[in-house]
Amino acid sequence: MWKTVRIRQREYEFVRELAKKQKKSMCEVVSEAVSEYVRGMAAGVLRAALSVLIAELDEIIRNPTLSAERKIEKIEALLYGWVVGNKLPIWEVRRENGFVMMEVSENVGEVVDNTQREVSDNYREQDRRRN
Repeated sequence: MWKTVRIRQREYEFVRELAKKQKKSMCEVVSEAVSEYVRGMAAGVLRAALSVLIAELDEIIRNPTLSAERKIEKIEALLYGWVVGNKLPIWEVRRENGFVMMEVSENVGEVVDNTQREVSDNYREQDRRRN
């Protein structure tokens, strides 16, 4: 779908010069810039969501009044709530040769790939510590 967008003259000139230097169309340059911006936002949202989840897990784990069994129950309930609430496809995740893997659609892109690598690295590190 094509849409007309109004921008100020200064920004127009900047995009035009950048497109000329990169030997691309102005649309390509703007599209790439928007994609990078969205990826950055998605990474920020992902970090924020993980921070909230980890804080909630930490609160349960460090609660001295809960028994180990009750902590496990609360953690399971918390994770189930996150899975259902965020429609996370956990059934598509598998372990293979020490890696945690999941197929993702192309539009998810680099953010998920980097997260998968970080998760895999974390699991490998945990396995090393256990052994």
